[in-house]
Amino acid sequence: MAGIIARAPFDNPAADTVIRSKDGVNFRVRSGIIAEASPIFSDMFGIPLPDPNQLANNSDYMDGKPVVAVEEDSATLDRLLRLCYPTTDPVLTQLGDVRLVLAAAMKYEMEEASALMKKALLSFVKSQPLSVWASACILRLEPEARIAAEALLGKDLPIDAPLELQDISAGTRLRPIRCFELRGKSECGGHCSIVDVILSFISTCIIEIPKP
Repeated sequence: MAGIIARAPFDNPAADTVIRSKDGVNFRVRSGIIAEASPIFSDMFGIPLPDPNQLANNSDYMDGKPVVAVEEDSATLDRLLRLCYPTTDPVLTQLGDVRLVLAAAMKYEMEEASALMKKALLSFVKSQPLSVWASACILRLEPEARIAAEALLGKDLPIDAPLELQDISAGTRLRPIRCFELRGKSECGGHCSIVDVILSFISTCIIEIPKP
């Protein structure tokens, strides 16, 4: 049974490997292209698999091609693989999508894809600085977190916290606020905001950026 096949260019029967998303979509890829972009995938492609001729029903193969299952959903995987393939790069208009693809690119140690997605992340700094800051903290990207924090200076925090803040540990969220309560007036003459303290935390490495 072939299952769900991804859209072009990941539907080519001539491909030698299948990457399967967590929602069951099969991406037919040329392993050499992906291996060049990712040492992690290169290692996974090199793991020996059982002989398909000796197994009646084996999820390690599809149409005689080895299957590599990953944890990313099909939308994220499609965008990630397009950054590796000789095809048009995806255009991401939602910050949440950028964060997911960037996280996957970093996970698989894809240098070029990671660099492109970091630039895409920073493209949202003017419109969503707090969300970019939170995303950078989640992904442990200190330079990007600094840039986003600087963009927050002089701006009011939104009444409704962005969704990205929900993925930051309570300790990370509360420490800047506590610092503001204890240090804000004495260090800023009573005129600094919580955002100023966040920037101070990042600059002095007091804030602990959580692991993704």
